[in-house]
Amino acid sequence: MIIVKKFFLMFVVLAILLPVYGFADSSLEEIFKKKLEYTLEFDREEAEISVCEKLGIKTPPPPLKSSEETKNEISECAKKLADEKFPDSMKAQLILDAKEKFQAIKKGEQITVQIKIGNVLKEHSGTYMGIFGEKIIVGNKEIRIDDLPQDVLEKLDEKKIKEKQALHMKSNYTLPKLKYKEEMEKKLREKTDKEKEAYDKFQETMAETEMLFLEGQKLIALKRAIPSFIAKQEDLIAAEKDARKKLELYRKLAEDITPSIKGLGLDLGNTPDTRIDEILKNIEEYVKIKNEIIPKLEKEVEIQGQSEKPEKLQ
Repeated sequence: MIIVKKFFLMFVVLAILLPVYGFADSSLEEIFKKKLEYTLEFDREEAEISVCEKLGIKTPPPPLKSSEETKNEISECAKKLADEKFPDSMKAQLILDAKEKFQAIKKGEQITVQIKIGNVLKEHSGTYMGIFGEKIIVGNKEIRIDDLPQDVLEKLDEKKIKEKQALHMKSNYTLPKLKYKEEMEKKLREKTDKEKEAYDKFQETMAETEMLFLEGQKLIALKRAIPSFIAKQEDLIAAEKDARKKLELYRKLAEDITPSIKGLGLDLGNTPDTRIDEILKNIEEYVKIKNEIIPKLEKEVEIQGQSEKPEKLQ
């Protein structure tokens, strides 16, 4: 029923919006614009309070920053959080731990080496003197490198020791810190996305609120303009003495106007139904009056010899 009323309203309003050429100096559009000047202005602060209540938020979301600014802030914030969780003091301690856990055997150190010759396990202690060809010297004992256990061989290779220390740092500090930073960036991006969604929703609701308000004010102006417009035209019609011409003027006023609703900037599809019903009622009453006046004029025209009768408004 509401849809039918809207279509009927649009049809009827289309029949009365543009000026009746040849009638008054002021067109409906001009009168409408003058009436619009005296309508209320959109109160943004009041609308923001209303929209916040509607969306269940305390204050309007702050303006969004550029994507580049947001990206940099997320990266900086994530780095700061990672630095707090993995401070330099932790890094320094892990370096000490790595050096203690993975130590190279150096010349002059006292070491004990267990070697297996056949099925016999022998232990040699003494000062490590270094590598000489395919042997090492511990105290006054030469030991073949091939007879040394794997853990001792690795301690003799400073390059491998440094690799183990670096791997220890990477596994316990560098990679966990990097992973944590990436996790923080992801959470911050999700937070930013939600903020953007809230901001967009607020702006969209504000735009809808403003549009409905302005369309409502336009309807108020239109409601005030229609009677003024009709009164101006009917004053001119009343001054016409010839019944035939008067009848033609009424027909022209009631039937021949082909306005453009877009020219007045109205969007009836987005206005409250109560306001549409009010304007619809006013137009229906106007049409009723016209249909009561036209038969009287028809009789006067018949007296003057006018045989053709105009159709009543539907």
